Amino acid sequence: MRTHYDNLHISRDSDAETIRSAYRRLSKQYHPDYNPSPDAHRIMQIINRAYDVLSDPQRRAEHDRWIAEQERIEAETEYQLVIKARENTSAMMSDLKGNSVLKRRAILMGMVSFCAVLTALLCWQVVNVFHQRQDVTSVPNTTVANHAQMQPEMMGALANGTSMSIGHQQMIASTTMTPTVYVRPTAAPNGMPFPQNTGYIDGYEQVRGINGTSRVIVENIRNTSDVFAELYTIDNPQILRTFFIKERSQIVLDNLDFGTYAVRYRQLDDGEELHSENVILSGAAREATIYLQKGRAPTVVY
Repeated sequence: MRTHYDNLHISRDSDAETIRSAYRRLSKQYHPDYNPSPDAHRIMQIINRAYDVLSDPQRRAEHDRWIAEQERIEAETEYQLVIKARENTSAMMSDLKGNSVLKRRAILMGMVSFCAVLTALLCWQVVNVFHQRQDVTSVPNTTVANHAQMQPEMMGALANGTSMSIGHQQMIASTTMTPTVYVRPTAAPNGMPFPQNTGYIDGYEQVRGINGTSRVIVENIRNTSDVFAELYTIDNPQILRTFFIKERSQIVLDNLDFGTYAVRYRQLDDGEELHSENVILSGAAREATIYLQKGRAPTVVY
């Protein structure tokens, strides 16, 4: 018997936050946009269906009742098989009373029959456990790569406006860092905690334009991770805005002058560092949208 809990790799007593975290992790691992496996689409359907049921309290309660009923049926089936085996053994022993040789043979046959039934039950249990443990992780993940973690000094450099290439970051990580388990930060590099909702981060200067007639919309709707992000102009490495965006959200950065803008950002779920495409604000285009996601995204200028 396989349940939606098995499909999300969680226990049956998991709370809503655990369910949501498991869904986000598996979505990033098996979404067809990130995983080229031919089975990725089918697996995502299984993951989505499991999350739809377990995230709805009423549907989850129905699913729990279904699990309990299936377990009751399985237990009753096992019990009936054992009772039947015992009845067969007793009948054979009763029919052959009076003849010691035949009686011994009957007892032996009954014991063999009983052992065969128990062996069959054991095999059935093993197969059942094996099927329960089979899950969507049987598809190899060919797209998850190990990214070098950004050290606090490097984030400090970003906050001060120092440009640093991805190749340079990887070279530093490969020569100075030992493999560690990534832990999602709860605060920005300046030590201030991330806000509860999308917005600017305290402690950073938010530079306004001189004319301030344009704006950039930074969209994180397509992403499955919260991000720490910085807005800057291509011709000047100074950081203009430092902000936090929750997953499936966006922020409007207004009061900007004309120029070419870009965003560099960190995926807080795994520490991946990315740069957005450039957008141009001019007299003919006073608003532009930057899309944040894993990998390069198209830039749309209105």
